[in-house]
Amino acid sequence: MKTNKLSAYIVILFFISILSFSLFSDTPLIPSEEMIKFQDKTSCAAWYSVKSMIFKPRVAMAGVSCHITTRLEKKIDNFRLIAEMPLSSFDSADKGRDKYFRKALNEDVRPALLFESSALDKTKWRDIINGQFKTLTGELFIGNKKFPIVFTLKNNGTLIRGIFKGKFDDFGLIPHTVGPFGMVAKTENYLEIHFQLDFKNTTGINLLD
Repeated sequence: MKTNKLSAYIVILFFISILSFSLFSDTPLIPSEEMIKFQDKTSCAAWYSVKSMIFKPRVAMAGVSCHITTRLEKKIDNFRLIAEMPLSSFDSADKGRDKYFRKALNEDVRPALLFESSALDKTKWRDIINGQFKTLTGELFIGNKKFPIVFTLKNNGTLIRGIFKGKFDDFGLIPHTVGPFGMVAKTENYLEIHFQLDFKNTTGINLLD
């Protein structure tokens, strides 16, 4: 009899903890453009996704880093953009989530996300800066693997913003779950990657002169 009562108390406490977690954590679902705030005139990157939670259907999540380095490298007569984003610098306001993010992206193999653009000539890079080129293709390196990626661009002079909308499994990643079968929280198979590029502070920008 005592065992049954104890089990009942444990179940009740479990659901109370879930309810408390659901009511007092995270941010209500809002669009990524409103949720992600980059520093002015700084190169930054961010990820954005959505999770479902018990008692709270959908919640927005985002992790932001403004500690990325960017450079242009010459490749014969063309140039490619290289951006390095330390995984430890992404902040989602949840230390547990940030730890999982670093582990899922194989920080022990490669401590930074690495983006390498396709090689473009001077004219096309100037078109990007002038807002006349609306996409940027390249490869995203995660751990010891690389994946093709295409960003849609918006620009404001030399300050350029890009966005990729896709899925976690585009990069061989498994969405995070909490609790048995994701009963407490389950990340949807949806992923956005944002960046803000300050060309003025990009190493090698003078190569385009």
